[in-house]
Amino acid sequence: MAGEDRSRWVKRGQPVDSDGARGCFELAIRIIQYPRTRPCRQSTSTRTMGIVSYTLTWGAIGFGIRCYQLGIMRRPIFTNLWGHGISVAFFGSLGYYFHGLKIRQRELLEQKRQELAQFQEAQKIRLDLRNQKFQELLH
Repeated sequence: MAGEDRSRWVKRGQPVDSDGARGCFELAIRIIQYPRTRPCRQSTSTRTMGIVSYTLTWGAIGFGIRCYQLGIMRRPIFTNLWGHGISVAFFGSLGYYFHGLKIRQRELLEQKRQELAQFQEAQKIRLDLRNQKFQELLH
């Protein structure tokens, strides 16, 4: 078996002489080429509430930071309100960006999980084929 030429039954990962094994490889290729449909997305009301909560939370953080900044400088907190507005708008836009970032990361993770599951299925099929060929060589 050590000096045996394996090219007669395996060529670039695909079996040559076994129809059953070829069918398994075609199934694995089909699984890889045509992934399952993606799960349904969040409803728009849930997504909108997420955007609102992120934006308001980060806006409140910006307001608090501006008040803290003025407190450190020992200035009156509510004299120049335009500074508070700029701080709230800036941090609110950060919250909006972070919400979109979270959604993109979740979609990417879900896609990677699906790809990993497909790869694991294909690996199981390949391992079964190798075991089958090994058993055929022994008999």
